[in-house]
This record gives sequence, structure tokens and C-alpha cells, in this order.
Amino acid sequence: MFDVLLPPPPRDSGWESDDLDMYDLPEHVELIYGALELMMSPQRTWHHLIIRRLANALEEVAEPQWQV
Repeated sequence: MFDVLLPPPPRDSGWESDDLDMYDLPEHVELIYGALELMMSPQRTWHHLIIRRLANALEEVAEPQWQV
């Protein structure tokens, strides 16, 4: 996991939707009640593991003319 430094809100009341286009923010940022929340998938590693195992299993049973 890595740390992401988000900028402070531009006003005391927090962020507004128009503010999001004015900053170079990470792709997975959501605006929730005036606060920026960095949303990262907690299942990223699990998802890659399942895909790899599924691909390996398919490669073992696939006929030579099929590409996995």
C-alpha cells in the first residue's frame, strides 16, 4: 500500500464538486460530505490471484488451437 497526500480543502466548509476539476487529483478520489476520500480496492491482490489461477487452470485443459 502507498500513501497519497491530498491537498487541503480550498475553503473551511470543505470541497465542492466544482473544485475537483481544478486540481490534479488521483483517479480514485470521491467527494463525500465535503471531504475527499481516496477509494482503493481492498481486493486488488485477491482479484489478481484468482485471475492467475483461473488462467492457469484453463491453459491446462484448453486444446492447442485455443489461446488463454
